[in-house]
Amino acid sequence: MTKDELQNLKFQVPLDELFRSLKVTGRTARCPFHEDRTPSVSLDLSKGLWNCFSCGRGGDQLTFLQQFQSLSFGEAVRQLQLWTSQIPAANS
Repeated sequence: MTKDELQNLKFQVPLDELFRSLKVTGRTARCPFHEDRTPSVSLDLSKGLWNCFSCGRGGDQLTFLQQFQSLSFGEAVRQLQLWTSQIPAANS
């Protein structure tokens, strides 16, 4: 998968969709990586980036999946492909 293909894949799954279960309020959400009573995660939907101002974690859709679901990079890419129905052929 090329860098451009990976970028396109990431933007097909918006960050607010990944954070939906974490009580997104506008462009903020509660951080799933520590006790968080108020939203401390900032979502930049136009850049596809997130950052927690309390614990310092952040990244893009892939890093969120890797950290939140304990996935490898390849597994996170595969998860995004499944969500967007872009499943590669078996020999890819």
